[in-house]
Amino acid sequence: ARGSVPGLAALSEKMLGFSAKRALPRFVGDAFRDSELRAPDGRDGEVIGKQVVSAKTARTLSAMLENVTQVGGTATKGQVPGYRVAGKTGTAWKLVNGQYADNLYLSSFVGYGPVSNPRYIIAVTVDEPSAGKFYGGDISAPVFSNVMAQALRLAGVPPDAPNVVTAPSPAPAPVAPTKTVAAMGAVVLPSAVGRREGGL
Repeated sequence: ARGSVPGLAALSEKMLGFSAKRALPRFVGDAFRDSELRAPDGRDGEVIGKQVVSAKTARTLSAMLENVTQVGGTATKGQVPGYRVAGKTGTAWKLVNGQYADNLYLSSFVGYGPVSNPRYIIAVTVDEPSAGKFYGGDISAPVFSNVMAQALRLAGVPPDAPNVVTAPSPAPAPVAPTKTVAAMGAVVLPSAVGRREGGL
């Protein structure tokens, strides 16, 4: 399955972690040919396009998204030791045969890091989580944390918060998920199942 460049561009635009401009998305893995990773003039991942929000608004939103992963936020399990990360959780009822299922969920977390100099945006969606949990902060945020930690380590990105102490997630408030399903593209990532910590 191929990813959706417009979907990911819209996603990165909403996350605003890189700048207040639209950015050319970059994909990891062999799901895309190298020529598909570059702008038509050959630039690779450079921030291009028009200003979509003010720099001040982007900084404010980034601070709010960073709070999501801090103590009291909904995704403390998304923290990455040594790094400042930010993101947004999502929990939605699944659409089945044109109807929302009361007991089937899509749980997601979309985040970026490190906050001080963002390098990666990672989106994790779990379809029909089990084991009695379904909130994005409980299900998808830990996957984000693991993948982001490995990506930053493999890329040799220096820590930007070496003294961060992770905390357990607070019990989520008993709120029913919104009946909204957002359409977005998918990126095929290589499987890390059965691989050692030495690399992806």
